Amino acid sequence: MFFTVIVSVFSLVIMLIYSGNEEGANLSALRVFLILPFSLLLGAAETVRRDTRLSAPLKLLIHALLTVPSAYLLLVLPADSDSGAKSSDRFMHFIFTALIYAVAALAVFLIGKAVRNTVEEDKKYRK
Repeated sequence: MFFTVIVSVFSLVIMLIYSGNEEGANLSALRVFLILPFSLLLGAAETVRRDTRLSAPLKLLIHALLTVPSAYLLLVLPADSDSGAKSSDRFMHFIFTALIYAVAALAVFLIGKAVRNTVEEDKKYRK
């Protein structure tokens, strides 16, 4: 599922950005192929996140350690290599990748908390 969603979003973004460009988008086969191992690692990270035997901070740490480096190495770094980015730019791109992860993790946490609170309120009301 992750692969399909990520490739679809990736293709849509490329299409929207480059639709007016005569040369078109650079959808290289390598970049699309690298989404598959990222999706597999993201799936493994999600399996860890849903494990009930681990504590919440440990699950988040393992999830972050699987997701952020794999996103950078498999999605961001190949684009940096194609563009000839400097090492200082690559470091900033890694930080930006980690920041995107932090914002997404916070959003998932807040939405999950709101859903759990709504379910708890519903249970109290039904009693």
